Amino acid sequence: MLVPLLHPSFSSFGRIENMPEGESIIYNTSLFRQASIPTYCFDHDTHWDYRSGMTVLLVLDQGRQKQFYLDRPIIIFAGVQFGFFPLTDQSEVIGLQALSQASHIAQPEALTETESRTMPEIFTLFHQVGHGGLYFRGEQHQPLELVYVEKGVLHNFFCGQDVALHPNELLIFDRNQWHMQYAEHDVQFLTVSFLWQDHDLTDWIGRPICASMAVQQAAGALAEAYDDPSGYRDEFLQAQFSLLLLHLLRQVPETAHKPSPATAHARNQVLDKALRVVDSEYRRKLTVAALAAAVNVSTSQLTALFQTHLGIPPAKYITRIRLEESKALLLSQQMSIGEIADYLGYASIQHYSRQFREWFGCSPTAFAKYIAR
Repeated sequence: MLVPLLHPSFSSFGRIENMPEGESIIYNTSLFRQASIPTYCFDHDTHWDYRSGMTVLLVLDQGRQKQFYLDRPIIIFAGVQFGFFPLTDQSEVIGLQALSQASHIAQPEALTETESRTMPEIFTLFHQVGHGGLYFRGEQHQPLELVYVEKGVLHNFFCGQDVALHPNELLIFDRNQWHMQYAEHDVQFLTVSFLWQDHDLTDWIGRPICASMAVQQAAGALAEAYDDPSGYRDEFLQAQFSLLLLHLLRQVPETAHKPSPATAHARNQVLDKALRVVDSEYRRKLTVAALAAAVNVSTSQLTALFQTHLGIPPAKYITRIRLEESKALLLSQQMSIGEIADYLGYASIQHYSRQFREWFGCSPTAFAKYIAR
């Protein structure tokens, strides 16, 4: 199973950090499945980020391979030997460093559609907890993605609609379906990306589903196994997720609650595009006027779309995304408060702290102390 970059184990090899503004992208390449991959090692820190697809960061640590899901901009520390490869057929990576090849290693075994037969093939599986809210940047990828909520309410935005999942409800995103997620309060949930070639999940895709008791029990066992480092962990996770899907297929796909009525297709596309722009630009001083221009609508039209579908004006949405990202960084305990403020483009720690307190009712320092307990 892949490890998220926010996991403390990544801190030995690098840290999450945005690419410096004004720097030219030197490395921009598409990665393909191949027999071996090049690895690199530098005498200075280097910046990297993914641009499309699902990319794996491979790190060699005393001869052992460690794999992280590259979904954020990062710095890899000097002296670390690393490489990249696509989780599915293809992905794209960018960086500020010209690459000089260190060596080749065998391509780690990957998951392909042809392997997904009697059992679903898992690409990523995360048991996630958001204390006081969270935000996940929008993404799309080849595998399906199942989300199951254990506690709290998780908002899922896709196809121009905001679908809120409550405890014991689940949702499956289709292949290559762009989606983003956020929560306003504490939330706990499972996320699994997978392929299951020989089974048709059409009736369950894109609609919130009330999980049967059997599905709830399988999800509970899956979450428990994820947090348990005992032997045969990956095999047990595979078996439990297969059981969860089989129980799901056996139940009538009863909709948990009807999604909000979709607007016209063109408006859905405008809002989806606007959220993607915010996702890529929120660390900079993105204005509502600039966002409206990027999606070719007036500021009043953009404001109406945000109010209708997300219940918040675009300026507050941008602020919220920056602050939710800061909470994720505080949870990772990899950056200081000053580094987070700088990373997110705040003019000062004071400005960042003031906005954080206005939104969450406490200072970043108090929040950091709370999660460190």
